[in-house]
Amino acid sequence: MQSNFLSVTTFVLFAALGPGRGQAAEKAETVFSQAATYFSEDFDSLTTKPGLLPFPSEPNGDGTDWIDLPTAQAGKSLAGWTMTKNTDHGKGGVIEWSGWTFATPAAWAAAAPDQDRDKFALGTNVIAVADSDEFDDVAGGRPFDATLSTPPIDISGATADSLTLKFDSGWRTVAQVGTITVSYDGAEAIEVLRLDAGNKAKAYSETVRVPLRNPAGAKKMKISWKKVGTNDWWWVIDNIEVNDLQPATFSV
Repeated sequence: MQSNFLSVTTFVLFAALGPGRGQAAEKAETVFSQAATYFSEDFDSLTTKPGLLPFPSEPNGDGTDWIDLPTAQAGKSLAGWTMTKNTDHGKGGVIEWSGWTFATPAAWAAAAPDQDRDKFALGTNVIAVADSDEFDDVAGGRPFDATLSTPPIDISGATADSLTLKFDSGWRTVAQVGTITVSYDGAEAIEVLRLDAGNKAKAYSETVRVPLRNPAGAKKMKISWKKVGTNDWWWVIDNIEVNDLQPATFSV
């Protein structure tokens, strides 16, 4: 389910100061932490709106397997999201995996059993999938070169350099490259994360936290995940959130 409304969570400590009238006691409120969420998406709405479809070509689905972005948006889900097959993206390949698509973790893992797709334990219900390995199982399925982007996110209330991108990720590569970029107010996109065989060959199930370095005065932000490569292997994501919590350590 997508949310792009500002949500503020306040943690309050109640301290009893002593006995008051009757059985009542006076209490003082001390606010000691505050967090704001600017955007979240877990893709789970796709299970019912419009509902997942049977695989058109993969043999191992259960009938509620996958959906592509145009079909999802025709069913009034994922408004404002974009998925771009870049110029070099293969013109054939397996239709279910042509660009970023959406599937249940079980259906995605069943497409090619015994290749560790089932190790994405953090992904639930519906996940976003960029699987160049499966895309390449039919002629014309190489290279894979596609980008998934959020709708514009309102960050007008954010303090400069305060925002963090948090999401669950499953990654496996041989010669693939995955990047995350962010664009503020329509300006040129800035790379904030890069994955490749040199810095991370595999991470089957992890929560990633990336500092977004939002500039002062920025009003809107768009985040993009891009995967480029031929054949082996994949990038899957779920449970996306933009907030102003500063973790003890970032993933980059």
